[in-house]
Amino acid sequence: MKNKTVIRKVNVNGQFTTIHNSILRDKRLSPNGFRLLVNILSDSDENFKLSPTVYCDRLGITKTTFLNAITNLEECGYLKREDSKIDKSKNHYIVSEFGNLNPNQETDIDTAHSESPSTENSAVESNQTQSEKDSQEFDEYLYSIERLMNYEEFENLLLNKWVPELQNVNKAELKKHVDAYLVGFYNECLALAKNPGKHPKALKDYKDLLKKEIFTNHNLEINARNKWSILSLTKHKKPFKTDFETEMGDYYENPRD
Repeated sequence: MKNKTVIRKVNVNGQFTTIHNSILRDKRLSPNGFRLLVNILSDSDENFKLSPTVYCDRLGITKTTFLNAITNLEECGYLKREDSKIDKSKNHYIVSEFGNLNPNQETDIDTAHSESPSTENSAVESNQTQSEKDSQEFDEYLYSIERLMNYEEFENLLLNKWVPELQNVNKAELKKHVDAYLVGFYNECLALAKNPGKHPKALKDYKDLLKKEIFTNHNLEINARNKWSILSLTKHKKPFKTDFETEMGDYYENPRD
């Protein structure tokens, strides 16, 4: 006796997406990885670009979550990124319903069969544990720099260059790229300070401000030139020296006891 009643929509052409059961039952797929894959497959193969902004808006997810989903699809072999032949700064995405785009999957299987059962189980458990730790650290780091993804240049470098270059989910390697980018931005802002040698106090405050905004707050909309002007010409402005005649004139007009 059945224990469910299913009410289905009418199968209207162009309003349904056919998904293979192997995808529906793939336990490796994260919830957002699965949602993203289904959405990609539901769109036109020829006339629809794989845009982070479009899918983030459609799925109601952040760009960090989108990047995690992309990484999950790469690990499971459903997606692969290559340099675009038209624009080397952009990605070309290959999507396969077969989940056969990760070359490491086949290698891992061959290696596992060559080991004894006990060694195999131990190695798999160890690798899974380390992989889970690495993935968690990577995700946490991505969330910590999420504000930086609001800036188009940074987002483009992250999605189209730094992450695709990683051999695996590696926080340390990605952090090197991000830190180098922030240091470069800091130096650019520092170079906007005119005549810093004449304003040592202003320079110290300016450096402290840049470090806090760039490295701590991840704020790249500082308007550094204006900040330096305020510090050097207003807050730490040197007192104007009057000449002797002016001082004496002021004295006779306003004699002090």
